Amino acid sequence: FNELTRITHAKKESREAKIDMISKPSPEKIAVFLSDLFKSFCLTKEVAVLAYLFLTRFLAATEWDLHSTTWRILTLVSVRLAQKFEGHKTASNKALPSVYPLFSSKEFFVLETTFLGLIDYNLIVGPKEFLVTLQEMKEAARLF
Repeated sequence: FNELTRITHAKKESREAKIDMISKPSPEKIAVFLSDLFKSFCLTKEVAVLAYLFLTRFLAATEWDLHSTTWRILTLVSVRLAQKFEGHKTASNKALPSVYPLFSSKEFFVLETTFLGLIDYNLIVGPKEFLVTLQEMKEAARLF
């Protein structure tokens, strides 16, 4: 947890743009970011559902909020873990700097392992949980 915080804060400080520390991401920003991820990594709806569930577990375990300095990296980590869990061939961390240049492959590995530890490596998703979440996501998508 301390390593995740240290890396996140060090990278945040190196950015040129001033970031509003308390603003929450808008649904539009999240949609654009996810759209870019889906195009870059050829993601499936199964990966999207798993990523959402992993991110939800992380937020519950840590009591963190998604805000301007955390939402992109936490979303990316959850998407990449879901991709790896599904066994996707494109799940290598080598391509990550081109999509999210603030972190090296090694730093991203630390983020992944820290994320996994904080959710107690709980990656198992039952069929009912998956289907309920998929339906909720479909209904939410209709609102946009």
